[in-house]
Amino acid sequence: MEGGVMDECEASKDVLLSDTMDQYRTFQMCERLLHSPAKLANQLLFQIPPHRQIMLIERYYAFDDTFVREVLGKKLSKGTKKDLDDISAKTGVTLKSCRRQFDNFKRVFKVVEELKGPLVENIRQHFLLSDKLPSASGLCFTAVV
Repeated sequence: MEGGVMDECEASKDVLLSDTMDQYRTFQMCERLLHSPAKLANQLLFQIPPHRQIMLIERYYAFDDTFVREVLGKKLSKGTKKDLDDISAKTGVTLKSCRRQFDNFKRVFKVVEELKGPLVENIRQHFLLSDKLPSASGLCFTAVV
């Protein structure tokens, strides 16, 4: 960790470690708001500019193609959740990412299953996603369900 940005900023390893840990703690507190993106947009605790909120939401709800291929056609059940270790090993996607994506599939399903209207539009409105991401998510979601 010698040289580079740390020399330019005159930052110590302790400062870098402390800042990194602060970022992880902030994300952990912020993550529950990502489960309902409208809450993130309306909260006052975190001072996140709107364009950063959009980026955060879209990256949180993005899917890895390799993960989606493995989950296609499977039910969103506890049995599939138990298989995430195998899916992670097979795809090279981290287990934590597999769990996040699986939970996101379930979360989206729970919200939109009873809604009337176009699936992609419902996903876009309820999860505050751009036009591109819900189309892909909608296709993935339709295939999984």
